[in-house]
Amino acid sequence: MIATTKGTMSTNKKEESPADAIYDEVDDDMKVQLKDFFDQKVDGGKKSVWSMSVETFGMVDGSETKNDILTPKFDQAMMAIQTMVKVAKKGKEEMWKLDVVPMDQFNATMDDVLRSFIMWSRKEGDGNGNFNVSKAFRRLESYVSWVESHRDDLKEPFNVEEIKKVADAWKCNFTYDSKDRAVWWFDMGQMDLVAIKKNLSSRDQLRYVFYLCQFLMFDRKAQENGMVIVQSMGEKGMIDTFTMIPMDLSSQMDRLTIGVLPIRMKLCYTYNHLRWVSIMMTIFKPFMSSKMRSRIVVIPRKDDPAKVIGDDLGKDCIPVGFGDLKGKSKRDLFYDFLDKKKLDAEEEEGLEC
Repeated sequence: MIATTKGTMSTNKKEESPADAIYDEVDDDMKVQLKDFFDQKVDGGKKSVWSMSVETFGMVDGSETKNDILTPKFDQAMMAIQTMVKVAKKGKEEMWKLDVVPMDQFNATMDDVLRSFIMWSRKEGDGNGNFNVSKAFRRLESYVSWVESHRDDLKEPFNVEEIKKVADAWKCNFTYDSKDRAVWWFDMGQMDLVAIKKNLSSRDQLRYVFYLCQFLMFDRKAQENGMVIVQSMGEKGMIDTFTMIPMDLSSQMDRLTIGVLPIRMKLCYTYNHLRWVSIMMTIFKPFMSSKMRSRIVVIPRKDDPAKVIGDDLGKDCIPVGFGDLKGKSKRDLFYDFLDKKKLDAEEEEGLEC
């Protein structure tokens, strides 16, 4: 049966300026660099990097209220969210069409979109397996709003060659680990920075990340088991890292992947990092939930990342050539998908001829 939660709404921490944080190990030069970074304006000049980041981190798990609708049955949850969508669409039909989402590329429908949000809303650690329909709908509204605000960038049809061109520069990998979680491998040391900074437009890179998010949204294993992120920082300095991708674009990508995408991030491993990464973690930790803090693992430089990551994810899922992990997996889920889409398009074109 459908019930309401007995929890309370999570409260937001007071937004303190990171410039006020005092750490003995941070010298004056780094404090200036951090202030310059956090004070940058993003989101069309409406917000600072700091306020946008704190807001995004607060969206990771979504909020819960005592009046939220819960049900242990998936079918009931789907019926409830479908009803919520019907009500929300009144007067906003164009926005809720989601006609710029490339569902046809994934053989998906609006019900597949709703399913991904319902699966995201499952109450973890609850033996009843409750789905929080209200929480799912709030996340869905954020997704619809994000899509609408980027309509101009997304309205042109997506094609495999366009996506693959950016994918070749970003050089991300995707596999399943031993627990059937999707794993997003991100190595900053391998990225083609010339292409990213000079040859690829912000629009094309945003479209690539959006397409990638749809790929994860409609992946059943990712829906059911969540996602792990493994990122090698490539021993990049703070300035090099911050300037790799335009800050406004980076903030919008973070909002999409962290605050909007309906796939639960189970873990985020970071290694090959310099000292500034630990400093950034120290600054942001007070603004993260305890659950979020427990998911972010910064592997100490004295430890062997191949052992830490391999012991948890399974060595067979580590991609060949990723960082210095000595991976063996030659398969890439996203590239396999793109190759199949390209082959299907070629076969279809041949039939038309």
